[in-house]
Amino acid sequence: MSIVINPGAFTHQSVAIRDAIATRISAAGWVSPQQVSYAVADGNVDLQGTLTSQDQRAALLALTEGVRGVRQVVDRLRVKAGLVAA
Repeated sequence: MSIVINPGAFTHQSVAIRDAIATRISAAGWVSPQQVSYAVADGNVDLQGTLTSQDQRAALLALTEGVRGVRQVVDRLRVKAGLVAA
């Protein structure tokens, strides 16, 4: 998992959002942290990565949107048929 915080937008809120997303992804267990990366800046989260299904994509978006302080999620996720989750 790659986690990025825009240095210009480095706030305690961004760190809290980053940590909450990381915790939720780890706890979920249905997506490998190596499959996704995200950047957090001022409540905006940019998700990137390749997932195995549209269901995973929808679940990851819902997981991220449910984090307190998230204002917007930019979906740059891709779904690759036949990919096996690690």
